[in-house]
Amino acid sequence: MKKAFIILYVLLSLGVLTSCNKQNEENKITLGFMSSIGAVPYIYALEEGFYAESGLNVEIKIFTNANDRDAALIGKHIDAVNTDYVMFASLLEQGYKLKATVTTEDQFFIVANKTYKEAITNDIKSTDGAKVGTFENGVLSYLVEKLASDNGITYELVGIPMIPARLQALESNEIDMAILPDPSASKVTDGKVIWDNFSAGIYVTTLAFFEDYLNENKDLVNKFFEATNKAIKKLQTEDEATVKEYIVKQNLLTPEDTDLITLPTYHELFAPKKEDFELIMNWMVEKDLIAEAYKLDDVLYIWQK
Repeated sequence: MKKAFIILYVLLSLGVLTSCNKQNEENKITLGFMSSIGAVPYIYALEEGFYAESGLNVEIKIFTNANDRDAALIGKHIDAVNTDYVMFASLLEQGYKLKATVTTEDQFFIVANKTYKEAITNDIKSTDGAKVGTFENGVLSYLVEKLASDNGITYELVGIPMIPARLQALESNEIDMAILPDPSASKVTDGKVIWDNFSAGIYVTTLAFFEDYLNENKDLVNKFFEATNKAIKKLQTEDEATVKEYIVKQNLLTPEDTDLITLPTYHELFAPKKEDFELIMNWMVEKDLIAEAYKLDDVLYIWQK
């Protein structure tokens, strides 16, 4: 009986090992994105065949709910996730071993509604005292607070987690301004963009991988980034209509929402900026969101160009 159990155990172990080797041989990378423009370079690389040409099997999963995305990450149904620095540090604080890799280009706009824009000028200081809809204790609140602090003004932050509700509050004059991603920012009726993070040179999102996946698949990951960079070079001169077709095909945005947005110019991959990252870490410590500020050098994976 004991001998039979040992034989069964060995057979099962061989089966598991065979499955693991097969998975490695597939060169599989599964990425998780919310419905944001930060996913566009990766969608373009996938659709244009850059990953396939490099022998990579890349899958992109689009999530419309952050809880579903985080559950997929925690359950290791995805290998990497596009996330902001606040969420990244929160996951580290919970014990998940992740590494930041490259900056993802996610854009956020502070938009004034039709009524409030008539009461202000082009000087940001004229927005002093405005009620601003945001996501409380998230990276969006950080951006709003930083804008106010940098300009010596104050805002009344109103926590409205769900984007549709934030947009509705803005349209109904419950708040004066809101910080929103596209396409929501473009849906504001006769609104006015007051500020955006790209114009300020601030980037707050990264593609975070599990540390064990990076350690076990270094060559694969480096090929992935090299292929993405090649794709971005072509993307920079691509017709926007073609890119938008891919956005719709991959279910990143609906056709109607895709028509509303203007895509930014994407840059070749670059590492998170230490200043952006560490300012957010210090802000999180001040808010008691984390016990101690993480240093970028300690949580950054540097891929080989």
